[in-house]
Amino acid sequence: GKYQIPTSDKVNKSLDEDEIKSLWGAMPENDLQAKAKDFWFFSYFTYGMNVKDICELKHSSVEGKNIFYVRAKTKNTKKKKVIKQVPVTKSIAEIIKRQKDKSSDYLFGIIDSKDSPKDVHEKIRNFNKFINKHFREFAKSTGIDEKTASKYGTYHARHSFATIAVRKGNSMELISEILHDGNIRTTQSYLNSFPKETFHELSKELEIIL
Repeated sequence: GKYQIPTSDKVNKSLDEDEIKSLWGAMPENDLQAKAKDFWFFSYFTYGMNVKDICELKHSSVEGKNIFYVRAKTKNTKKKKVIKQVPVTKSIAEIIKRQKDKSSDYLFGIIDSKDSPKDVHEKIRNFNKFINKHFREFAKSTGIDEKTASKYGTYHARHSFATIAVRKGNSMELISEILHDGNIRTTQSYLNSFPKETFHELSKELEIIL
């Protein structure tokens, strides 16, 4: 009766908690791996936020101790925009401090306000490839076998968040609402049924203490 994250027959898209802790505590071999590691874990800590949404975050998206955003996937499909809220934990704050771009309107400066839609699409696609390539190299450098590491990607951060959150006792309904992947029928009123304290407790559970 437990909620299981959908995966293909051949690829397990979820890392377990011990693997997550091991990778978080490992030292990258170079700056490229360090950057890829930061953004992979930023996705994990922010409830599986996808790369497009990460790239579209602005400095104004961070208000106090929370990140607010509308999922790019739903911007043009919902009559009433659903605003996502993620508490800024210590780990998230550390990543933002390391990776933020003060010279850009966007939090991380991956895309630019002057970019055409085509340029934005291309930059986000290339950035996703960048994370995948260098996170895999980082994983291999920690001792993970090449065959396993070569399958790691940004989607693993999303699946790992969901799997670990459910294993920690969080409801399938809560995790489904957070992921909001388009296959789950949700409403704004349903979202409001979860008190804000629920999300703060969930974020505390995701924090990694080494």
